[in-house]
Amino acid sequence: MGDRAGAISGAIQDRGGPQLFLLAGRFPAAADDRLQSGPPHQREQTRIVAGSCRAVGNESRGFSPPLGSVRHRSVAVRHGGAGVAAAGHRIRSVRVTEKAEGRRQKAEGKAKQLSYFCLLLSAFCLFLSCARESRFLERSVTLSDHQYRYRVWLPPHYTKVHHWPVILFLHGSNERGDDNERQLTIGLAPALERFADRYKAIIVFPQCSFGQEWYGQMESQAMAALEISIREFHGDRRRVYLTGISMGASGAWYMARHRRRFAAVVPISGEVARDPTDLFPVEPPPDISRIVGAADPYAALAQEIGATPVWVFHGTKDDEVPVSESRSMVEALRRDGGRVSYTEYPGIGHDAWDLAYADAGMARWLFQQRMR
Repeated sequence: MGDRAGAISGAIQDRGGPQLFLLAGRFPAAADDRLQSGPPHQREQTRIVAGSCRAVGNESRGFSPPLGSVRHRSVAVRHGGAGVAAAGHRIRSVRVTEKAEGRRQKAEGKAKQLSYFCLLLSAFCLFLSCARESRFLERSVTLSDHQYRYRVWLPPHYTKVHHWPVILFLHGSNERGDDNERQLTIGLAPALERFADRYKAIIVFPQCSFGQEWYGQMESQAMAALEISIREFHGDRRRVYLTGISMGASGAWYMARHRRRFAAVVPISGEVARDPTDLFPVEPPPDISRIVGAADPYAALAQEIGATPVWVFHGTKDDEVPVSESRSMVEALRRDGGRVSYTEYPGIGHDAWDLAYADAGMARWLFQQRMR
């Protein structure tokens, strides 16, 4: 049979076509067309070769070259079926190991991509935070030996080349404190994140102290912050506006009595005179006391506001401040010949400011108003 020893694994059957087979063995330079088993128990270093042939009986004829690039690996086999089976097992083990390694590398690659993404996301959030801080500048004013902090919004592309409109925003009761943050959580500040292009103005955000209302010392510190901001940021005194929500809207109604100070006023969901003891827990200044103590406080306040343009907003389902407060004030202004617009939102509750500050028409109207 010659010196060439080898083995053929699998059942090679003559089915009229080429069959795949696994050939393991040791082949001297001079080889014939037949394969025979070597001495038993002899261990060889072999090479696994893939090819095709036609099998007739125990002989293999018509051996063709490998079908393509294959992986060669040295394995130790024992001649005969058991050795070939062991070689096949080793090959399968290698393939399983390679697949596991591939999955591990793929998982590591995804983990790296996720790490890069998280890093980029963190950098982006930091950028947004810095951008927000640069827009809402921190400032303070001292009155009667007490420091009050406030924020100032600068519009996109702000410069001191020309004069800017200025808005004073008064927050509601839940945002009172001294952290200089809470007044930015509800109302106009969140709207600026969405509609910055509509509010191209310097906007001042004072913060009312705990247990206080927007009159007396709180009114004084808000007006002082407004004046400082006008001077520092080149504000246009002919275009100074006042707006507030809830408790801040009540403050806006009464600050509007300074008729030569504001070009327009926008109160949203505000109380005027429904419950003076709740609205003024501390004795208000004499000019406010005179309004509250009048037979018709709405008419008295309307006379103080005069011809200052006012746009009022309220929701019909407000369960904190009844819509009748805005209706009564609007009616009083109209009777007195005031310049008033009124928007009532059917089915909307106390937070009518979300719709009001999102109203592009309101923003356009506001900036069209100027002091005469």
